[in-house]
Amino acid sequence: MQDGKCFGCVGFDSVKVHRTDTELEIQILNDLGTLFLYTIKRRKKYLSWQDRKMRLESYLENAPVAIVVCDGKGVIHEINSTACTLTGHLHKTLIGKKIKALVVEDLTVPLRDCLEKNQKSQLCLTLRTDLGESIICTCQISKANDSEVILMITV
Repeated sequence: MQDGKCFGCVGFDSVKVHRTDTELEIQILNDLGTLFLYTIKRRKKYLSWQDRKMRLESYLENAPVAIVVCDGKGVIHEINSTACTLTGHLHKTLIGKKIKALVVEDLTVPLRDCLEKNQKSQLCLTLRTDLGESIICTCQISKANDSEVILMITV
């Protein structure tokens, strides 16, 4: 395009056609170009976000501390492999179970305080292993979002 005129080939016979585009046609072409540009940029941002998400999940899964995510009622939503290795429990056996299956102490008050008052807690607690053994640990409880808390447990 040059000076509002579009030069190009028509069909396969390479005949040049000189044509003047209307303002509306020029606006439509510009809008389409902008649409394609933003679509490509959004796709790149989405792929970058997806890559960061996968890396973060890998970091959490392979963290040297046990990580347990549960709701205010103590129902376990997520648990990383370190927590499973530490306790000997399988991931699938703990998801959906109460935290009581993993921790000896009653965490009702610290979990509620964390969610309602955004109050972080550091506790000494006892983990139950799948063999019935006990492991004394330190636990940091903090709010993940409006309905979940994160327990980071170290031995």
